[in-house]
Amino acid sequence: MRRTFWAVTALLAAQASAAEPHVPIKWPVPACAPQVVASASPAPATSNSDSLLKLPASASLIPMSAAVIVSLTPENRPVIECVIDEGYPTGFQIAAVEAISDMVFSTPRAVNEAGPGGRYLVRVSTLFGVPWVEQPPPLPILPKCADSSGVWPWWPNAPKPVSRTRPVYPSRAQEEGIEGSVVVVMDIFSSGAAIPQCFASAAPPGWFEEETLKAVAQYRFPEGTVRGGYTVTVRFRMED
Repeated sequence: MRRTFWAVTALLAAQASAAEPHVPIKWPVPACAPQVVASASPAPATSNSDSLLKLPASASLIPMSAAVIVSLTPENRPVIECVIDEGYPTGFQIAAVEAISDMVFSTPRAVNEAGPGGRYLVRVSTLFGVPWVEQPPPLPILPKCADSSGVWPWWPNAPKPVSRTRPVYPSRAQEEGIEGSVVVVMDIFSSGAAIPQCFASAAPPGWFEEETLKAVAQYRFPEGTVRGGYTVTVRFRMED
């Protein structure tokens, strides 16, 4: 009986500990300023979604969602910075903030330079009572440029393409109202063909690299271009 008592006590203590947020939430959580949202990368993936049980159960046909901006500790635990005010019921936002605070994320693949630990957008949604965490978009296998692109000679800006493929605006970035730009270093040949070499920059990182790479890989430049490494800037604007 004594052993059973301590086993049950230990189990209850473990459950109580698991229910505590990893990093305490500072209430009230402020609303995110537009410039903060614009600088945030999509959050990395999370494998522990049990905390979503904190979201209110609903069989509504209307999907519910809430989003927050977090920074990450060295252990990739979220620190709630602000909540994106979208006019949803306060109760759902509070539950979403508490659920997100209990998550542990994987190591970010996009290098976010928005302050220590980066700045990441996390969105949770529910439909017919089924909750989920929005997953980050995949990133292409292309490195960030080092001090030298490895392509010689080096030229600052590419000539105007004779054939340009318009990139697809990523749906998640469009839904979140995120704008940005990506700078790619291209190895341009005298034939006008080009091969992307590396990403010089992406702001904010993580949203637009994949669609940029798909588009610029199809660019064609004027024949007779002096071969070398050139920068190409692709911008994503909501009004485009």
